[in-house]
Amino acid sequence: MEGGLRFSGGDLKIIVNTIPTLAPLTGVGQYTYQMARELRRLAPEEEWYSYYGFVSRKLAGEEEALGASLFTMGKLLRSNRVTKAASRFFQRQAARLQPGQFDLYFEPNFIPLPEIRSRRCMVTVHDLSFFLYPQWHPKDRVAYFQHHFSNNIARADIVLADSNYILNEACTRLGIPREKLRMIYAGCDHRLFSPQGKEAVARVRSKYNISGPYFLYVGTIEPRKNLQALARVFGRFASGRKRPPQLVLCGYQGWSNTEIMGEFESLAQREMLRFLGYVPAKDLPGLYSGAVSLVYPSLYEGFGLPVVEAMASGCPVLCSDRASLPEAAGDAALFVDPENDEEILGGLRRIEGDAGLRASMREKGLRQSGRFSWERSAAEILALMRELAEAEGQAP
Repeated sequence: MEGGLRFSGGDLKIIVNTIPTLAPLTGVGQYTYQMARELRRLAPEEEWYSYYGFVSRKLAGEEEALGASLFTMGKLLRSNRVTKAASRFFQRQAARLQPGQFDLYFEPNFIPLPEIRSRRCMVTVHDLSFFLYPQWHPKDRVAYFQHHFSNNIARADIVLADSNYILNEACTRLGIPREKLRMIYAGCDHRLFSPQGKEAVARVRSKYNISGPYFLYVGTIEPRKNLQALARVFGRFASGRKRPPQLVLCGYQGWSNTEIMGEFESLAQREMLRFLGYVPAKDLPGLYSGAVSLVYPSLYEGFGLPVVEAMASGCPVLCSDRASLPEAAGDAALFVDPENDEEILGGLRRIEGDAGLRASMREKGLRQSGRFSWERSAAEILALMRELAEAEGQAP
């Protein structure tokens, strides 16, 4: 099969764009790191490469020296518009110096990069908010997506979606051919996320100076997460109490959030809120396990990683009934209309006041979260990669 993909054991030369791991590992960064790690573990016989603007055989972990230096470099390069443009230019120039062509290119971040040359290409589209709800994103990011996505997605042999909801949107709203689309759920690291004992919970409470009962939000501080509504409702929920419960927020401070942060400040002044900023993954299981509930009133999600992580950690979940969240949460969450303050308020009161409900939700959540693992997701992706290899090998 001259010029075709090599698919006999150990022959495939596969590259993964790992640039998303240069930022704090939330969302796409977490997906990229976990998939790249599991693919290498499941198929060590293949030739795996990582792309950081240059090609490397190494997958840099968040805690490794290479990972730390790359993270610092990536943060500097993304600090303003000029360096962003310069970074993209030099990445492409560096890539063109790399010899040869890859058998398969896995792009976990929406848009295949033109500088990576490959015979076959697989792309993950996590959600369509850049196109359907551009008001939720920075203008330069929306412009980048609108200019590059349509021009480059046609290159993909397979387009992956993290949920059936996004698969259907990609087909009906973007017009991606149904035969190209596959649904593979995102995962959960069950080696990390599991119910924590009293000592582990006490450690994170002490580290972050949390006392008393608290509700938890985990995620980037950005418009689509509907955090203004959460702050508004939580203020009503906690007001008038001698020792009000706290809302603890963990997340990278994203964009377009001046008004949101103003709402947070108002609650913080009344000792109803703690904003922790970005929290290392190792501390999240204890924070989840110690919470009365995760509160996740997002207006739109492609999957909902914090929901699954919370359930795996034995934390009850109050979440929106929108988009993919019913798929992620199954029958284990208390769902609310995120645009109805009274429903959110009623949900908070119901979970706080009913210990039996919380116990039932913990049990159901552990069962539901068990449906998702990075190993299972990576195994399904690996099977698709090998299907592509076989199809190319059988081509006349």
